[in-house]
Amino acid sequence: MTAKTLLLASQSPRRLQLLLQVAQPLGLCVQTCGFDPSIDPESLEAQVPDESPKAYVVRVTQNKARAAWTSRVSLGLPLHPLVT
Repeated sequence: MTAKTLLLASQSPRRLQLLLQVAQPLGLCVQTCGFDPSIDPESLEAQVPDESPKAYVVRVTQNKARAAWTSRVSLGLPLHPLVT
């Protein structure tokens, strides 16, 4: 049986470590999702003035997921479930 793969759309070493702790016992493979070189992942986290914490989290999560998915498609890489 082929291991199922999750893509992590985060550059955080701690987030990767936590996801691996959960995924490996379940037989899941985790890959970090490289971004297209034209995308600056740090810019996706820029704060907007007067933005609520909830709005910030929703916006950043959506932006990272969209950027990761677009990067995978444009680079011709396989598509897998995405974790942000």
